[in-house]
Amino acid sequence: LLSLNLSKTEDLTIDLTYHNNSHTKFLGIILEANLKWKKHIDTVCNKIAKGMFLIRKLRYEVTLDVLKVIYFSYIYPHILYGILLWGNDPNIKGILILQKKAIKIMCNVNVRTHSKPLFKKLNILTVTSLYIIECLMCVKKNLDIFKTNSDSHSYSTRHRNNLKLNFCKNSTSKRSFHEQGIKLYNALPQYVKDYDVDTFKWTVKRLLCEHSLYEMDEYFCIFNCI
Repeated sequence: LLSLNLSKTEDLTIDLTYHNNSHTKFLGIILEANLKWKKHIDTVCNKIAKGMFLIRKLRYEVTLDVLKVIYFSYIYPHILYGILLWGNDPNIKGILILQKKAIKIMCNVNVRTHSKPLFKKLNILTVTSLYIIECLMCVKKNLDIFKTNSDSHSYSTRHRNNLKLNFCKNSTSKRSFHEQGIKLYNALPQYVKDYDVDTFKWTVKRLLCEHSLYEMDEYFCIFNCI
């Protein structure tokens, strides 16, 4: 018996094979009819650029600590918001490029300076690392809804306690945060999985800050689990 306000209602047909530009905004997230995220990521990039402009203007007037406050006030929230949905889209490379530029401006270094040590120095997570930690925390806080391999068979295999992956027919489902979260969680050492939620988050964040990941595959390389 829900009464809809037609002036505030949009009809969007979701179809993975859809190729037109149909999209709508829902709670600040731009949804495309084919469940791609380019339009939303482009919007995030525009917001990041505005924060970078402020940092560039103030870099000679304030300390590095103040520039970090500006980063976490005007750039970080736009990257973090809704990242579980769009953080595994190939277009996030555009956000990573802007992140690299931002930290180089903050550190006042040459544009050709290697970025990974700067991310580590400033204790700033790359967009890839932010996506990873959000996926892992989503799984950690909801372990009771996930099945393990031992729920499907009684064999004493090495991976019997790993979370069970779902059978996905298309690449969009395979790239979802639900499936990626399972893969990321399974790759962790058991002692990390056994931590309470707060210690788990602190440990994962420290690991990601140490390595400053640009690609998802780098995470699995850390544990030799590709």
